[in-house]
Amino acid sequence: MTPQRSNAALVIVLLSVGCVLAQHPRVPITPCNGNPMTGKVLEVRVSNCNNNFPCILKRGSQATIEFDYIPAQDTNRITTGATARLGAVPLPFVGTNNQPACSRITTKQSRQNVGCSLKAGEVYTYSNTFPILQIYPVTSVLVQWELNDANRQKITCFTIPARIV
Repeated sequence: MTPQRSNAALVIVLLSVGCVLAQHPRVPITPCNGNPMTGKVLEVRVSNCNNNFPCILKRGSQATIEFDYIPAQDTNRITTGATARLGAVPLPFVGTNNQPACSRITTKQSRQNVGCSLKAGEVYTYSNTFPILQIYPVTSVLVQWELNDANRQKITCFTIPARIV
């Protein structure tokens, strides 16, 4: 490959990565209160958040959350916990809360689905696109997202400020 083609290929790769990051910007999170996590969250990305907080979740649309994490223990069963806290009241994201997470988990490096066969110390990516239903109230909420193992222990748990519009 000539130097010009090599440079052109590098520019295309960098532009592609930049477009992906612009669609799902990195967001700051707060660990959940209560039971400690058994894993570690590395980075969280949310569609349409654009580094403006709270994140805007538009009713009648879809949102994508993606995060990288490291489980501290091997596991073979994982469920998603996804709620929007309105004051002290957790409102579940319909169709996402308490659902199996296995089909949404890939290895960070290869992006290949691993199902629920997770090994301690490996880096994984969870990705989920879910609806923001019209029935959700227009209000500010604290989105809590977690992955739970077979014993209902939190592998990951964090909150993100959001506004449903």
